[in-house]
Amino acid sequence: MLLDKEFQRKMSISSGASPARVDISTEGLNSCGKKNIYDLRMANMRHAVMISMNNNTMHSIMTDFMEHKMSAERAAQLILETYTP
Repeated sequence: MLLDKEFQRKMSISSGASPARVDISTEGLNSCGKKNIYDLRMANMRHAVMISMNNNTMHSIMTDFMEHKMSAERAAQLILETYTP
């Protein structure tokens, strides 16, 4: 669910962060968001992508999910609530 294309697109739009996937639609993204995805696609093709998670809230949610302390649905809901204005 967290890696769903539409979820990743919405997260990218609401948070301004690069998506975890390179195959999402750029519909609805501003020029900066579109460049983000383009750059990510190019780096992915060169095998030069390094992940970074420096948001404490996101890190906490993902840790709880990975440790089976919450469902994918709940994690997605919390992430969207965190980044939706």
